Amino acid sequence: RVPPQFVETSYAPLGMAVFALGSFVFLNETFRPIPRFWRKQVLTHLNEATVIVDVEGEIRHISPTAAKTFDELRGAVETSFADTAPRLYECTVRDDPIFEWEADGETRYYRVVETGLPSERVGAHRAYVYTEVTASERTRRELHRKSRVMDKAPIGITIFDLHQEDDPLVYANDRFDGLAQNDLEDRSDLTALFCDGKDSEMAATVQRAVEEGESVTIERCDNHDDRPEFWTKETFAPITDTEGTISEFAGFHRDITEDKEKRERLRQYKSAVEASPTWIFCIDSSERLIFANEHFRQFYGLYLGRVRGTQIDSIVEKSTTEKIEPEIKQALDGESVVLELETEAATGERQRFVRAVLSPLWDDDGAVTGVVGSVHDLSEVRQREQQLQVLDRVLRHNIKNTMNVVKGSAELIEQQTTDPEVVNTAETVSEHSQKLIDMAGKIRQVTKVLSKSRTAESTDLTQSAEYAVSNTQTEFPEADITLETPGEPVSVPNGTIETAVEELIENAVSI
Repeated sequence: RVPPQFVETSYAPLGMAVFALGSFVFLNETFRPIPRFWRKQVLTHLNEATVIVDVEGEIRHISPTAAKTFDELRGAVETSFADTAPRLYECTVRDDPIFEWEADGETRYYRVVETGLPSERVGAHRAYVYTEVTASERTRRELHRKSRVMDKAPIGITIFDLHQEDDPLVYANDRFDGLAQNDLEDRSDLTALFCDGKDSEMAATVQRAVEEGESVTIERCDNHDDRPEFWTKETFAPITDTEGTISEFAGFHRDITEDKEKRERLRQYKSAVEASPTWIFCIDSSERLIFANEHFRQFYGLYLGRVRGTQIDSIVEKSTTEKIEPEIKQALDGESVVLELETEAATGERQRFVRAVLSPLWDDDGAVTGVVGSVHDLSEVRQREQQLQVLDRVLRHNIKNTMNVVKGSAELIEQQTTDPEVVNTAETVSEHSQKLIDMAGKIRQVTKVLSKSRTAESTDLTQSAEYAVSNTQTEFPEADITLETPGEPVSVPNGTIETAVEELIENAVSI
């Protein structure tokens, strides 16, 4: 019944293999005693890097793979493992079974497994088997690195599993937990993510994107009554597996509350500047317009689309350009400038008297990149001032003429009577008439001071007060005037302060 082929076959190799398998087991099992005559041959042909040491720690066997992998082991039989290969020994006996090994300029990873080898003559031996796990360890470390980055990312990250019912949330990093401000169970799926249905339209948008396998980005406001309003920008994107099938949906959640507030403030500022009756414009360092509000555009006949890039000297008349050019250079040097001038529109409108404030435009690095100008139309104010000046001159002229008549009449009465009481009355009338005439002259000086343009200069209030006291003391030597001033100078805007102090003291003395 046995086929003739079996009879002709030698059974020696088969028997040897069966005997080896039965007497020697290796793969997370203990070594069994093996016949000495072929023990070395079996160990030599093992593919794993293997080192066997005796109870004293001396090396008894090194497989060819081990000698090739770890250069410290070459020719190191019957020597101390710790002394011969200290670097490998340290990696072998430490708690972590996986270690790095630098060879030929490349980092590779190995897992070491220790097992005991009982010996019938010399006691227990230990075998160390080193298996290269470079690929899997690199993959593990890469996954760990990505996981660590995701966990600590500055934006919220979520992953929803589309293979399960209701697309449950399977991952959420710390940042998302902070943005959610409630238990993750309340946001366990894509629909519940939107505040219990308050943003149902957005939830439907996201759900459609999930069904169609497309990315979608939304901005959402969380306005719960128990906490301040905040905005988030959320992007949901499909994730495909190795076969190209969408398996998960990832969500990226960023807090944009501050950005929203900034954009709203910017919109408000822009609206306020655009509607301002003051002409507001901005030019860059080459004196080309960057921005101009409605009143500026109307006066110079500019369309909104023609503003940016227009050279300022192309819309301003030559005489005005010559006046403002030095001030623009000064503002570009970082100093604010105030000037008053008459300007004429390119549209042929009447001349306008304006006050312009030119200020440097700074960037975030502290460099001047342009000039911001605000122009106030003072034409009507100047016209009223001129009218008031005419009225002032008329009134002062009339008062002066009238008081001269009163004074002359008083002097005539004084000359034509000998009654002491009448004479004293006439002198009083004459004296006060002269004071009113003098006051009219002072009012003229005050009017001149008030009509002058304000400057950025300042004056020392102490010096002004001392000067006023000195003048008043000269005019009224019988007056007792005491002046107390601080030890340090007190600066005030220049112009009317000296006249005001002098008038104050003189009026006090006169009373």
